[in-house]
Amino acid sequence: MPTCTFSHCKSRGTHTPAPQASLADLSPAKIERFIQRVNASGRFALEAGTPLAALEKLNYIVNGRPTWAAMLLFAAQPLRHHVHIGRFKTPSMIIDDRQFTDTLFEVVEQSMTFIVSHISVAFEFDGSIHRKERFAYPLPALREALLNAVVHRSYTDPSDIQIKIFDDKITIFSPGTFYGGISIADIQADNYRSSLRNKLVAEGFYLINAIEKYGSGFIRIREALQDYPEIDFEIKEFTGGVMVTFAQQQPESQPESQPESQPESALPMEARVLRLLAMAPMGKRDISAALGQKEVSGQLNKVIRTLLAKGLIEPTIAEKPNSRLQQYRLTP
Repeated sequence: MPTCTFSHCKSRGTHTPAPQASLADLSPAKIERFIQRVNASGRFALEAGTPLAALEKLNYIVNGRPTWAAMLLFAAQPLRHHVHIGRFKTPSMIIDDRQFTDTLFEVVEQSMTFIVSHISVAFEFDGSIHRKERFAYPLPALREALLNAVVHRSYTDPSDIQIKIFDDKITIFSPGTFYGGISIADIQADNYRSSLRNKLVAEGFYLINAIEKYGSGFIRIREALQDYPEIDFEIKEFTGGVMVTFAQQQPESQPESQPESQPESALPMEARVLRLLAMAPMGKRDISAALGQKEVSGQLNKVIRTLLAKGLIEPTIAEKPNSRLQQYRLTP
């Protein structure tokens, strides 16, 4: 493991080799999982069973040494770049508090699971036999904001990504101001050319289909917010970083009755799996990890079979139902 952290090394840039790091510092299991997800996404083809050759092909290994991007994405012992999340009742009263330190693909899922567990979901009835479920915030927008924070932050700044969940708003702070001369006005007008601070990190998330084309994150956030007119969205540069805020508009008067709502962690597993697949196609291992399980349980296998039988989800590789690359997605 390198003795210097990314923020303290003289040779910096996610595309440059990490000083004193070796290939032994990378996790073969994480690399294999990445290769599986890349091939399942269809955006690139990597040969299974040759993890180091695959990373060389993508420039994560240069001259036999891992780059900083490789360490951020695949290190066996993750670098100390935290995502610090808290559930606040007031600015000084913390209900729940977590600090996630992991490689970047994993820390996104861990953070998103925590966020979802602390926002309410309402059940609405429209006269049909099925009830509709609606989270207090659009999950795709929250995920895009989290991905933006993780992918585009400054890794030369030792500060944490900080996420604060209040009763009426969620804030996400990412170290490092906008890169490449982009201004807040450019972002708000969707009038800018994407300039990447961490190109290889962004490339990894693109290849597994976690993000779309570079620079489209804020556009996708605004699109997701179109169905949530009660949510105000703000972007600002703040103390050397970027802060985004999702705030609920306060109603003039409280309605006579409120939809039934409950935290995500209290929902049946079927509903929780559907919530995860609403964000992106996922394999059983990814679903299991997002649910906080150490391995795929018999209960999860049963839930997957039930949802398939009900026609609520479908496999991404229908012709090979037992493929190790199999993922599941919501049906139209």
